[in-house]
Amino acid sequence: GEFVVTAFDRAAREHSLDPDTRGEGGLLGTRVRQGWVRSNVLDRACFVSPLGKVSQPIESEFGWHLVLVEERIGCRFDNGMTRVVPVQ
Repeated sequence: GEFVVTAFDRAAREHSLDPDTRGEGGLLGTRVRQGWVRSNVLDRACFVSPLGKVSQPIESEFGWHLVLVEERIGCRFDNGMTRVVPVQ
């Protein structure tokens, strides 16, 4: 719920080492499945993590991460159904 999102935001602002997302509370924006060029590990985590729960620590080529998926939104593209999620 809202408490989890607020706590995640606060923790990211205080502890994140990522200069690109730290000031935004870890917000990564909306992502298209298999469209995350920077990390396949994080791409997969965004689409398997339960909604509203902080993931277990995930290691990628960029370091360690926690993922919080707030919602999943369906979008249709020419090649079929692709899910898009706002993530932190």
